[in-house]
Amino acid sequence: MPSVPWNDVRPMKSTRKARLITRRTTPTTHDRRRAMPTGRDRAKAAEMAEATTPWETARSGRAMRLFTGVGAFLLAIVLALVAVELVDREPGGLTRAALDSLDESGVENPVTAVLLNYRSVDTWLELGVLVLAVMAMFALQRCTNLTQVPQIERGGYVLMRMTSVFVPLMILGAGYLLWRGTHAPGGAFQAGALLGAAGAMLRLTSRDAFRALNGWALRGLVVLSFACFAIIGLGFMLMNRRFLEYPSGQADEWIFLIELVAMLSIGAALWALFVGAHPTEWSSEKQPRTN
Repeated sequence: MPSVPWNDVRPMKSTRKARLITRRTTPTTHDRRRAMPTGRDRAKAAEMAEATTPWETARSGRAMRLFTGVGAFLLAIVLALVAVELVDREPGGLTRAALDSLDESGVENPVTAVLLNYRSVDTWLELGVLVLAVMAMFALQRCTNLTQVPQIERGGYVLMRMTSVFVPLMILGAGYLLWRGTHAPGGAFQAGALLGAAGAMLRLTSRDAFRALNGWALRGLVVLSFACFAIIGLGFMLMNRRFLEYPSGQADEWIFLIELVAMLSIGAALWALFVGAHPTEWSSEKQPRTN
């Protein structure tokens, strides 16, 4: 039997392999039939196309905009009428009673007297709601403390210079608002909001002054005002007084102490919510792709 040259055998093997590859990759008649849309699929596609025509889409969009505009206009008219009526009306309700007993409240500002003396329990519960909001943020982000959050990219030159100038002024402004709240509009909530804004600016410029706070320190600072309210109220009850019923002649000192603690807690809580409101910062770092 004559031998076959090697250069004649190799094309046969390559041709046979190419046929096998083509046979495996080429779709069969059964596959083509399965890929073809059936009559039911064509009918469903036609119904969807008829239901979402451009004319109907545009018409529904115009109707929604018209409905929203008319509703907003009517709401603005109602609010304007209510505002005009309230301007011409004499103060009523508990306004007169609050003003008459202002000398006994320990402060000169009626708003502060209502928040921290007449309705101090409501203010205590509001601080509790803020604590629950921070707890919910920790639960949703599944993180034990904010120190695990990676630093964001440093802001631009303008933002960094503004932060260097405005953050010290904001801290001084928070202290001024706290002191002013005893005799004029201001107080712990305004001062705490200013501290939270200062912390947000530090965060945006990657100068996180609160990064030294671990999980327990931050939690303790957020809960401090709520716990301080409760401890002071229970202490008054042990003195045969009602809950948060200040002793006569000492209301101003107790109110200032509560406002000071509340300012720190509100500032820390708002800063924590600002950091936790960015879910991209909590995600793990991107791993390089591997082929």
